[in-house]
Amino acid sequence: MGKNKLKKFADMAQYKCVYQYPREELLRVGFPHKGAWHQDVFANPNPITLELGCGRGEYTVALAKSEPTRNFVGIDIKGARMWTGASEVEREGIANAAFLRCEIENIDSFFAPGEVDSIWITFPDPQMKKRRKRLTSTRFLSLYRGIMKPDGVVNLKTDSPFLYEYTRRLVELNGFEVLMQTDDLYGTGMADPVSSIKTYYEQQWLSRGKKIKLISFRLPAEGKLMEPQEDDIEKDDYRAMPRPNFPALKSDESDKTDKSDLSDKSDKTDKSDSSDQLRDMVKGMLPAEAVEKLNGYIETHPDREEAYIMRGLKYWSLGDRASSIRDYLTAIRINPQSRANEALKAANEILDYRNNDLYNP
Repeated sequence: MGKNKLKKFADMAQYKCVYQYPREELLRVGFPHKGAWHQDVFANPNPITLELGCGRGEYTVALAKSEPTRNFVGIDIKGARMWTGASEVEREGIANAAFLRCEIENIDSFFAPGEVDSIWITFPDPQMKKRRKRLTSTRFLSLYRGIMKPDGVVNLKTDSPFLYEYTRRLVELNGFEVLMQTDDLYGTGMADPVSSIKTYYEQQWLSRGKKIKLISFRLPAEGKLMEPQEDDIEKDDYRAMPRPNFPALKSDESDKTDKSDLSDKSDKTDKSDSSDQLRDMVKGMLPAEAVEKLNGYIETHPDREEAYIMRGLKYWSLGDRASSIRDYLTAIRINPQSRANEALKAANEILDYRNNDLYNP
């Protein structure tokens, strides 16, 4: 792992505004501040707003600065990105902002019923092929209901025409009260100081000429949630960003390298660089359920070092470094020749892990 990323993770572990709990600890003792965010974290009774998929945390920080009588929690699984906003909160002493590192699917493990007043969903993946992974699907709305006050407000800000139209139809079908709705936030002049806060990714979309869309609605506490027809919704014709380009394996050179000495200095550098790339490529892609499925896969395929690499990555992202290191060492014992180059090869093979049964719960 790169020194800069290691420093960020070390900082995050010390920041008072950051909460991150390994899955194993959650299963064992639970989150200690669930139901007590007002008392334990913010020391005030002000309403709590979540930003889901907060990325670098710019929106969470800007919201906290603009609305000092509310509390804000930015949620994301990627700690290296979250470091930017968390550092600003620590540096400036912003008392009404905090960050929680977890998968959105598990937010009900961190908040009690009725504890959350409103939610912002800013520029999420539209998940055009997987409705159950869309953050405005009935699956997630049911999850939000479990932690929000009755008629809490959900705000979606997106560049995606598909996600906006899907959400608009869902809101209309279920008869939710619409507070604001526009397919061109800045072109119509409807933006207010809060909705006009621009994140890093929003600035990218605007620079590419994309219109920003916003829909805000109240989510009732009861009533059956129905999914809208979506087959006729036109799919987005662009992608967020290209996949990262990683160096191709040079088998002629790697085959000539003497890998028998694990203490070789140049080989250690290779391994560090490749491990860093490997983590960057797949960390955060797997849901928590994948660990259990990987466990089952490993039981039936104990000779597959890639499976141990993947589980090690997941444990690392959850903060369980001891389990992560144990799995890495197991992978190396299975195939000592793999190490850096073969780990990179394995990562390239499973980059699109969403198509693998291990990924899908």
